[in-house]
Amino acid sequence: MSLIYINNDKFFKKIDKDIKVLSELKIDKNDIITSTIYIKDVITYTFKLPLSTPKEQIDTEVNIQLYDNAGLDINKQYKTFFLIKELKDTEVYLIEAIAVEENILQSKFQNIVKKTHFIDYISLSVLYFSEFYKLYKKETKRDAFVYLDNEQSFITIYKDGEYLYSKTLNPLNPLLKTINLDYNQFTELMKQKGVNKANYEVDDFLIVSEIDKFFSDYFMAINNRVSYGKNIFDLDNIDNIYFYTPFEINGIDTLKEFWDVTGINFEVIKVEDINLLDKLAIYYNEKHYQDEINFSIFPRPPKFYKTKTFQFFMGFVISILLFVGDFGYRYYQKIELQNNIVTLQKQIKIKSTKLSKLEQKNKLLLQRYQKIQKKISDLENKINYIKNVVQKSLEIINLFKVNEDLVNITSLLEKNKLKIFAISKDINNSFDIKVYTNLNNRESIAVFMNDLLDEGYTDIQTNKIYTINKNYYMSLIRFKK
Repeated sequence: MSLIYINNDKFFKKIDKDIKVLSELKIDKNDIITSTIYIKDVITYTFKLPLSTPKEQIDTEVNIQLYDNAGLDINKQYKTFFLIKELKDTEVYLIEAIAVEENILQSKFQNIVKKTHFIDYISLSVLYFSEFYKLYKKETKRDAFVYLDNEQSFITIYKDGEYLYSKTLNPLNPLLKTINLDYNQFTELMKQKGVNKANYEVDDFLIVSEIDKFFSDYFMAINNRVSYGKNIFDLDNIDNIYFYTPFEINGIDTLKEFWDVTGINFEVIKVEDINLLDKLAIYYNEKHYQDEINFSIFPRPPKFYKTKTFQFFMGFVISILLFVGDFGYRYYQKIELQNNIVTLQKQIKIKSTKLSKLEQKNKLLLQRYQKIQKKISDLENKINYIKNVVQKSLEIINLFKVNEDLVNITSLLEKNKLKIFAISKDINNSFDIKVYTNLNNRESIAVFMNDLLDEGYTDIQTNKIYTINKNYYMSLIRFKK
């Protein structure tokens, strides 16, 4: 088994410790297919919850915060996750909720899915830098990683090797449009002349001023994002800023002076044959492709023996085999019975002369048989009576329990001005209840779920809250007694 990593039109294959760049995509049936999603394509929202918040309630709170405060559209489908961080010397969790619209996933990965038909694992680019320390033999401190390219740019903060937070930065595309250069022309310009004004001609004044303005604003934005982390996470300072672009920038080291006054070490990561972000993604995905945080909505087709077609076929074959086996067994029984009949007929013929003597005994046996049959019938009637009594008692007990729950739930619904659309309960005391309410009463769904927790119900969850005819909110809520 090997790991395949695909980023747009770039294909990589990791076999043991080697990473191979593929000119064309070739997949073995056991290969793990992985890819990446950029931080600019996802929606993030950070909020706090008390440490006393039950784990089962956090998922509900994440959905409420994403829809109420992060701008999610209830008419769209999203893939959502969250990261939990405990703040030192506080009584709260810091929750980072992450959502990505499924339409964006369909659009971004459609070309890959055309080639592979599935993607096992899609990870988030800002999480990759946990692999940086081992690969580049760096000590884990309070570190900022800055990535700049034409399509995406971001800063992500790590403390002691663990991810804290990330923020987007301006990518190169707006600058390229302003100075009227394509990506290849710009990277060649950066390699030859870079950010050193002395390398440019007088006629390049406009280009030089735009490049200088871009990097000045860019580094100021980095400083602002770092300051945000200091306030939220109580960081005294950042020890290192690791800066990376997938192309060389002549004179970029001279910008270290921007950070000297703050005591932050600014280090430019050397450009290699493989983009640093792709390289880190390959190692990260190899370790985490079985994680719960997986942005893929393109599951691998089940193996043939797990498909419904195969299961139907096997069921049909087994049915035929059982039929043939049953037929053979019954045919064998028939032959055996026929042989027994012949033998018995011979015995009857031999003993026919003794029949008259046995008639009286037969009458006595028949009388005893009839008495026994009567006793058996009486016992069966008593057993059936007892079964009916027990069954009705169980039904009454179960009805009482169900009614008790229904009264309790109905009371909570009335309290929160919610209406029942449908309700069901299975033998495992699991409830499915579909509720609706007016648009101005949406928060009552979350309050109702909290009331259920207070009443001792558990495993409370909802798939989503959506609108009906633009007049009502509806939600399917599941919970256990």
